[in-house]
Amino acid sequence: MTDTGEGEGRRREWRAASERHSWVDSDFAGDEDARTALAWLSRDYVRQFAAGAERWLDAAEHWPAEWVDVLGLSDGFLTVTPEQTAAFSAELAELMARYRDAGAADPRARRIHVTSFARPLDLAGHGPDLVSAVVGQARLRSRAAAKFGPFAGRMLFTPAGLEQATRLSVAARHAGRFRDAGRRRIADLGCGIGGDTLGFAALGLEVTAVDADEPTAAVAAYNLAPFGDTVTVSHARAEDVDLADRDAVWLDPARRPVGGSHNDRLRADEYSPALSWAFEVAARIPTGIKLGPASIATASPTMWRRSGSVWTDPRSSS
Repeated sequence: MTDTGEGEGRRREWRAASERHSWVDSDFAGDEDARTALAWLSRDYVRQFAAGAERWLDAAEHWPAEWVDVLGLSDGFLTVTPEQTAAFSAELAELMARYRDAGAADPRARRIHVTSFARPLDLAGHGPDLVSAVVGQARLRSRAAAKFGPFAGRMLFTPAGLEQATRLSVAARHAGRFRDAGRRRIADLGCGIGGDTLGFAALGLEVTAVDADEPTAAVAAYNLAPFGDTVTVSHARAEDVDLADRDAVWLDPARRPVGGSHNDRLRADEYSPALSWAFEVAARIPTGIKLGPASIATASPTMWRRSGSVWTDPRSSS
């Protein structure tokens, strides 16, 4: 602090001697009074930052668009070590120093206040595996918006499940065909993360959904929970489901081995459930089957005709 020289008599007016303030908390580890003072000061800074932000939001509409467009709130998420965080902070300080007086000779320039506040997301002390999973879900949700729109924000995903999931707009078309045919009780056999079931349930159809992979079934159960009793999700093999009370079936055979890599693919004769079983079901009950081009070579024309199936370009169905 420095005396401004503007006080009168015994009154003194002070101002900060520098424009930037920082300290290292561990330097005061053994000084309780200093730590108490720093805790108050930190919270006071936060209050001042918040008050300043509110004032800007109130005044922004009266400022030129060229300023409104470049000022305001922005944030981001990093997955870093303490050392990397320190390096990031140092680079940020260097960037601030480089721009501190960059516009001094330009009459359009204004003084702006840039605030930096880094905090951990895992305040409860969660381990790195959980933090990594949370960050991974955030990335998958961002990608999933292209298929599920605003619904992606409350859903859970697996990388393979998201890639294979039916786009919601296409799932709605599938569901519409079942509804228009008067089918109301659907069995979704091989539901994955629940993309097609979401389409059925959104149209008010009652759905029994199963998946042979237990973690995938758990993800689907979470994603479909908002539909309550309209949808039941179970961990089960498609072949073991009792279809007596269902009036239609939707089948999406697994085309990747459980636990396989991103690029692993099953041959059409290795799908689960088997295509021969899927076509037998289709011969008994109205059925829709999501298949790829490889299935054409596996299924005989007789089998296609007997099941009443129609093949369409898979690029229009996922």
